[in-house]
Amino acid sequence: MRGITRRTVLTVTAGAVKATVGKQTAARTVTRVYPNAVAEVDDRSDPGRPGDRLIVELDPNDSNARAAGTDPLPLDRAYSVRQVADVRTPGGELVLKADPFASRNNEIITPVVDEFAAGSFTDSAGLELDFRLYRPEGFVRNPQTRTRYPLVVTLYGGGEVADNNMTQLTSNRIAVTFAKPERQRRDPAFVLSPQIPLPRPMDGPDGTDWTDAKVQAALIELIDTFVSEHSRNVDTGSTSSACPQAGVASTACWRSDPRCSRLPCPRPAGATRPPWRGSRTFRCGPTTPSATRSSPTGRVGSATPVPGH
Repeated sequence: MRGITRRTVLTVTAGAVKATVGKQTAARTVTRVYPNAVAEVDDRSDPGRPGDRLIVELDPNDSNARAAGTDPLPLDRAYSVRQVADVRTPGGELVLKADPFASRNNEIITPVVDEFAAGSFTDSAGLELDFRLYRPEGFVRNPQTRTRYPLVVTLYGGGEVADNNMTQLTSNRIAVTFAKPERQRRDPAFVLSPQIPLPRPMDGPDGTDWTDAKVQAALIELIDTFVSEHSRNVDTGSTSSACPQAGVASTACWRSDPRCSRLPCPRPAGATRPPWRGSRTFRCGPTTPSATRSSPTGRVGSATPVPGH
């Protein structure tokens, strides 16, 4: 398709865009259409620039606009777009001929979330935790750099327990908030977001969450190993706290050095700061001080390689 100029007249016919979400197909409301040189939304009041991409913005208030419930919705090929009229320049030159066939999306772009690499870690007891990792731009450009960055570890409520290594990013804004470009420009950091495998705690007695001692042990070992493997680049003197979402209020995670906390962690009534030596990893423990657990001293475990290591 040849480039479309900003002066090209573009109109939208009702029903030209449809979405199938939750096995229900319905029309989407188009709010703006404009050309662009890249597949990105233009937030300016007068959007668009000459290019070979046609950006179709949809109303987020449509009843079928959601992209996720508890888990991400399967949106591959869920959207169909049919061009019902020719696209022409103001001078009448044909740019894109109408097509009786609808086109379906074959790709999903999720801003910020797509920047997280996927990996997994198996601890010394054999428990596997999937995780997502955001790496600061300076580290991605030069993995051999000696620049040190804080490590942010994000936890969540029981609803994000899953086997897809995605729900922990899309069902809340914790990890994404720390990885947003504006935040990274101000406070560049590694963002590590692990996921507990199913079943969920609300699904029966076999369900688990961050209060489970086995899960806590795997989490501590994961963080220990990550810091050890990235000792040249993780700033252990300013590493941010790993904080649970309010959905797991029975667990509190904090660092012994209060200067290291970037995201406030609620400390349960009666809980005391657990004994801690060293500053290489986080300490996560249950609400009762008697149940605190020391960090493992070994570095036993296996990790699936993540690009950029």
